[in-house]
Amino acid sequence: MMNNKVKDNGISLPQIPKEKEYEDFIAAILQAGGYYLERGIIHRIKQDVLELDIVTTRFHKDHLEHTISEIKSGGWGFSDIFKVRGWLDYLDLNKATFIVQEPNQTMEISKDVAAKINVALINNENLDCTELLNVYSIDKNTITEEVIESYRYAFALEAEMVLYLHCRAKSDPAKQGFQALEKFLFEINSNSFFENKPVNRLNKVFRAYKEYKNITARIAEELENKPYPNSGDGLAINKPQFEKIFYKAQAKSVLYVALYAELLARLTILKSCIEDILIGPTTDFSERIQHFILPENIKNALREFLNEPYSYLYPYFWQVFIYLFGGFILNDKKDEEYKLLSSTTKIPINEIPNAFKAFDKLFPLGENKSWFIQQPYTQITVMQFFPLPLSGIGANFRRIIYKNDLDASYENLSKQLSKGHSIDDIIKWNNLAYAFLNSSKRKKKP
Repeated sequence: MMNNKVKDNGISLPQIPKEKEYEDFIAAILQAGGYYLERGIIHRIKQDVLELDIVTTRFHKDHLEHTISEIKSGGWGFSDIFKVRGWLDYLDLNKATFIVQEPNQTMEISKDVAAKINVALINNENLDCTELLNVYSIDKNTITEEVIESYRYAFALEAEMVLYLHCRAKSDPAKQGFQALEKFLFEINSNSFFENKPVNRLNKVFRAYKEYKNITARIAEELENKPYPNSGDGLAINKPQFEKIFYKAQAKSVLYVALYAELLARLTILKSCIEDILIGPTTDFSERIQHFILPENIKNALREFLNEPYSYLYPYFWQVFIYLFGGFILNDKKDEEYKLLSSTTKIPINEIPNAFKAFDKLFPLGENKSWFIQQPYTQITVMQFFPLPLSGIGANFRRIIYKNDLDASYENLSKQLSKGHSIDDIIKWNNLAYAFLNSSKRKKKP
């Protein structure tokens, strides 16, 4: 990833990734291949019971498929395979993969044993990925190195943002907002996952969404040396902090992590809605009660999604828009942007506006208001309250895909955009992502 200020000292990703970076590599391929991802899911009952590396969801028009994946870049054995089988039984799922970078001496025997317990053992030696693509039915011609690399950067950035929060919470335990934000992230990503029905998860996440309502604004108050507000009702990010994180956007801030957590909660609610639709009506009384107590805006959105032919693809569409496109559209290249979004997500171009309106339906901001606005003094349409470090991933992605011959510089991208501050914001977002990633060990060695 380029640092626009220090072009000869950018950030690179290892060609032979290991451990967490290997998980990111596999996740990037699956995301690029059409799968909705949930990652690093921890089941905690007083202590950690299990941790799932990746859970993929493939959305079809009339059904969905969940697959859990355990990923090993180093040593492994039969006990690891049987552990994954135990997870399948515990979670009441029926598909699992065990992906290894280093095959053992009895690979064929290991594969036979794994197959008998319904676990697909995948040999990914030398990052060949042929077996991986075959098992997940991914056409290698539909994914590119640029997309995989962008997702790897996005997942690395996501990890750095969460780590930054953990460090701040540990170094300043008196800040109630930091502790609350850690709990909020755990509720969304991990705790809610283990609800056995989409409607139950939907209600659980929405309760957390309300409990931690406007957590970014609440933390912003505390950062101004004010007491952490007990409620987020009617609260907005104060002006000094708003200008700092959205207009200046020059330094790392825990507020970006809070914005990311709020966005993740909304995305999880959307996914749960679509899963609930695909599973279909229920006669179970307890589930009917759970549907009855849903907020009116959620119930209204569910009814509208039922009549939209490609709503089943909305969760994946939104992950692509967040992690690859960075939450914005370049107006000067709108046709190209929509064409790429369509080819990536399989939502027809004429249906993309409906996909973008999903958040307006689920989380209405008020009459005639939208989550999408025109960025001032630019030709960029942005999502409101988006964590701008992730916009830096989208900025870097545009630099690469709109290169001219071999010129993949921001100067080249600037020539393709209208006059104004579009390129200034794009570079600013790039440098913000760089600020987070630069604190990791991913710096390019001289």
